[in-house]
Amino acid sequence: MQQPNVERKAYKRLLKKVLNITYTSSFNLQQAGFEPLGLREALNKIAHADPYKAVFFADEVIHELILFGNHGANPWIAIVSIADLCRAIKSLPDQSVQSV
Repeated sequence: MQQPNVERKAYKRLLKKVLNITYTSSFNLQQAGFEPLGLREALNKIAHADPYKAVFFADEVIHELILFGNHGANPWIAIVSIADLCRAIKSLPDQSVQSV
């Protein structure tokens, strides 16, 4: 198993290469021009991402999907935190799902 700092360096290189942004200890996706996604939007991005371009990163702290796709002629990138996604789903009321 790699050391977390080695994995984190690889993640920083990935962000730099793919997103052309520099990750620092005070890095903030909103400052880099990203907007938070609601649960529905995050699930939509997962459903419509290009599976050949999607990547993930996981170490002891960070667990994220980095998704790419197009909406018409407009390319998009989404970074989805697995931990945040799980927390959002867990906060939903427990109800039975019915087919239409």
